[in-house]
Amino acid sequence: MQATQQTIRQDPPAPWRGAEADCPATDKEGRGATEDRPRFRPFRPRPSSSGAPVSSSAKIIPFNVQELNNLQELGTDIIEYLAGDHEFADPALAAFAERITFHKAPSLYSEIIHTMSQLRFTEEVARRKWDAILKHKYCMSERQGRNVGIRVAMLDYFLNITREVRHVTMMEVTRLEETQRDNLFDWLTGVCSKRHFMAMAEAELERARRHGETCSFFFFDIDFFKAYNDRWGHLRGDALLRLLPQYVCDLIRPYDVMGRYGGEEFVVLFPDAGLRDAYTRAEEIRSIVADLPFAGREIFPEERLSISGGIASYPHHGETLKEILDAADKALYQAKKSGRNRVFAAAAPSAFSTTGTLPEE
Repeated sequence: MQATQQTIRQDPPAPWRGAEADCPATDKEGRGATEDRPRFRPFRPRPSSSGAPVSSSAKIIPFNVQELNNLQELGTDIIEYLAGDHEFADPALAAFAERITFHKAPSLYSEIIHTMSQLRFTEEVARRKWDAILKHKYCMSERQGRNVGIRVAMLDYFLNITREVRHVTMMEVTRLEETQRDNLFDWLTGVCSKRHFMAMAEAELERARRHGETCSFFFFDIDFFKAYNDRWGHLRGDALLRLLPQYVCDLIRPYDVMGRYGGEEFVVLFPDAGLRDAYTRAEEIRSIVADLPFAGREIFPEERLSISGGIASYPHHGETLKEILDAADKALYQAKKSGRNRVFAAAAPSAFSTTGTLPEE
């Protein structure tokens, strides 16, 4: 966000005003709150342009790509705007902030507090805490004679009032985002880290259980990768490990999830995909990556890249993520034993291979 596009509101009326907080605030001479202080008005999502209240069932207008990029750049400035700490000099940005308020109305408070503190609350609890934090900000600002801001008020509230936060480390948001990215994504390949993939897979399994649906996992690795590494060295090996996931990510659906499981092993989660559908997708990946151009491929059979993989599905191969991934791993092992460059499913590898007949689901 450019500095010219927003200003910090410091001139009267003070940005923390709009609240009679019944707090033990005192003025510079130590006197208590005076009667002319305005009454506390807790923040609520602003009404729509038509004046109608925002409904959780209201139609959500999707953001376009540019707006999503703007949202990323705005970051917590939107929260400071909603708390009364910032104003956007550009009317378009102010309107965009309002639109985000409408878009997030059903989960607005919980997302605000999680963004600022990483604490998770239900929406109703988060709404009450947001009101209490705004009230606390007013009290602190009255004592200091200046706007302390939503960040300081929220920190003091959770650290000293509710004690829901006990140990705090100060860190720039950009550094925090880098740390979070490192935890979520594999440093070499850019796909999900193993930990992040497992968390997303657990969430998808839970969703599938609730709705009586299925999902499938494609576990695969690069054939003869050790020989490639030994021949050309780790730098070329790392280059191939970066290239392959980029290629595969272009082949899967936007809501499929790919993660690096370890070394040259990768796993793809196919939500809402049964065995037959997962096999079709896995076979497409296996056949297309064979044409991937890269340096040093002459050491591979027929000078083409090949992968071997195993498929397992919920609930056919297990109820837990461990059971399903173990089944997919065993299918991968069978694919390797059968000559590599093929895909097997956990249930019946001999009948569910790149050359066999698909079983009935």
